[in-house]
Amino acid sequence: MKYSSLQEYLDDVKRREQHKKRLADKLFHTVRSGSSNEIQAVIKACSDADVDFKTIKHDYLLEYFDSFFNRTSNTPSILIVRLLISYQNKISHKAVLSFYQNIFYKHLLSDEELTELSSLITSHK
Repeated sequence: MKYSSLQEYLDDVKRREQHKKRLADKLFHTVRSGSSNEIQAVIKACSDADVDFKTIKHDYLLEYFDSFFNRTSNTPSILIVRLLISYQNKISHKAVLSFYQNIFYKHLLSDEELTELSSLITSHK
């Protein structure tokens, strides 16, 4: 991309950074209340925009697990958990506790899926 001035370049950089921040915030809210398909779409948009999840302060995995505290209509998706782990690249202690309290002990998934998720979470700590 060619810019006619330094100011134009700086404005473009600022606009892209604001877009990334908006996408990160959108993912935070979508993880809390969205469906698996909505979460996947926002993660794809974040990936396409090169959002750096290492600089983001949100704990998406914690919010995802916390969303199942009172929710009974949806079940957790192993694919979403894998995506969030791969992008977030860390699992907080609070997220692990939330997984066990809101998903594991409530048996929201089959025994095989619970075992898979549990081993996935404990292996990335």
